[in-house]
Amino acid sequence: MNKRFSGIARPALDILMNYEWPGNVRELENAIERAMVIGQTPEIVASDFPLQVSTSPAPEGSMALEDVERGHIQRVLEACEWNQTRAAKALGIDRVTLYNKIKKYGFRKVNAAAVP
Repeated sequence: MNKRFSGIARPALDILMNYEWPGNVRELENAIERAMVIGQTPEIVASDFPLQVSTSPAPEGSMALEDVERGHIQRVLEACEWNQTRAAKALGIDRVTLYNKIKKYGFRKVNAAAVP
């Protein structure tokens, strides 16, 4: 990763400290790695963490696992500008698994130049 990293903002650190970490160290590593990949600043901020680490209230609508997964994968793909290798790494899954989920959910990359 050719990105400068300067640290973790206090609100982001608070999230890390208050989260239960049911997946233990592996889940923590994945959350930090994802935050570094999709983060827009050299400092990790609270919004860089995955949905399940966030302390924000649950989104409205369906909470079925498949719906939550679909939404999360779509957000990560958009944050990674549809770079499937980076998105798979941020999600903590294999690139082929991500490709299969893209196909399963019927995701299509929206070409910004094609939008009027």
